[in-house]
Amino acid sequence: MKLLRDTWLIFQRQMVLVLRNPVWVVIGILQPLYFLLLFGPLLKDALQAPTTADAYRFFVPGLLVMLAMFGSMFVGFGLIAELRAGVIERSRVTPISRLALMLGRALRDVATLVVQAALITVLAIPFGLTVRVGDVLLAYLMLGLIGLMLSAASNAIALKLRSEDALAPLMNGVAQPLLLLSGILLPLTGWVATVADFNPFSWAVDASRALFAGNPGDDSVWQALLILGALTALTLFWSARRSPAASAESCVSPLSGARSAPLSVRTVPQLVHDRVTLLTYAQLGLWGFFLYGFGPVVPLLRDEQGTTAAVASLHSTGLAAGALIGASAFPQLVRRLGRGSVLWLSLAGVAGAVVVLCAFEVLPATLAAAVLVSTFGTMVVTGVNAALADHHGTGATAAISEANAVAAAGAGVVAPIVIGLSVSAGFGWRPGIAVVVGLIALVALVGFLFGYAYRLWSPSRRCTRSGARCRAPTGWRGRC
Repeated sequence: MKLLRDTWLIFQRQMVLVLRNPVWVVIGILQPLYFLLLFGPLLKDALQAPTTADAYRFFVPGLLVMLAMFGSMFVGFGLIAELRAGVIERSRVTPISRLALMLGRALRDVATLVVQAALITVLAIPFGLTVRVGDVLLAYLMLGLIGLMLSAASNAIALKLRSEDALAPLMNGVAQPLLLLSGILLPLTGWVATVADFNPFSWAVDASRALFAGNPGDDSVWQALLILGALTALTLFWSARRSPAASAESCVSPLSGARSAPLSVRTVPQLVHDRVTLLTYAQLGLWGFFLYGFGPVVPLLRDEQGTTAAVASLHSTGLAAGALIGASAFPQLVRRLGRGSVLWLSLAGVAGAVVVLCAFEVLPATLAAAVLVSTFGTMVVTGVNAALADHHGTGATAAISEANAVAAAGAGVVAPIVIGLSVSAGFGWRPGIAVVVGLIALVALVGFLFGYAYRLWSPSRRCTRSGARCRAPTGWRGRC
């Protein structure tokens, strides 16, 4: 009973913070909503589905699993900000159990996820989606297990790493392959389907589709529930052990000798849209422009090269490989060059890779370009997440959600339209995708003109000794 009471107290506090900023619940569904509105109508022909309703019965379950994955994997950034602000230390000195501290936060993410999933499902009904109430509730239970597992894992890893620069590449490096190997957007075939059998989220996607198709007795349903239930239990146990109890000394302030003030639910993070924030949003939007534009380009590239769909899908494999390389390289580059420099160099790398993609038609060159652009693009996403978390502190979760929504709302809509107009005008897809090179140059010019080239880098992280001269770029010279 104590565990349930403690969990309810933590969950109640977290939900108060969410309800005082309900706009973030809406922002969190913008990206799946754009997929629903702009990508969904194309699936009837791509999947050769008899009706549009059949296409949406295939697409919406995968979209909900994607929402559960990306809505839960990055909640650790908010925890790091609270660690830095001392909120977590104050929680630890209370008699609340460690499992309740983690479980209450994770259940907040699950509750938010279920509300977002319900909104997506309702919005898909006018497109012809039909599903029974019992089946959709069972699908939501599966989504809840995914959210609970990934939220607990993200928080536990955040407690271990305690750094946005370390957490961002790790989570991005894991998220991209899991997403591409889960069959969320399109069915998997060949050796990719064999590899996907080892991905638990692929099982969740298959089970969700069976439920939306009206087959709750399908073997994939109970198999997915069993796999996700076991993984969730293990993750909760591990995350609770990763949250150490506070020492007796931590109950007393080292400066005043007074006990820590009680944790209040009245503190709501305020998001400030200053120039650094807007510039960071623009950097993420540039990568989003290519990512959303590359989807329509792949079929055109396949026809141009005269390859099969299986061979063309190797470009997606290249994107996954590049994501792993970029996530691995980012921490080392940040330690050597600083976060701001790595962000700008990564954008320059994206531009260079796009030039290679447009300049060469042969398959090896386009595959190499896919790997390169994903490598640099992953470093852009990682750097933006870390920069926003460092810049906004306790408001990091809101800032990161808004950045992704802005990137999806802007780039997700504009990129396919620009490429479509380029193809319709007879210029082909290359001028359309090459627009991102000019946009990168424009954003870089604005950044340097306003003096924000390196403002996304925290100088204190480069200093190793008190009083030592900081090895910072121009504009950050000074003593630690």
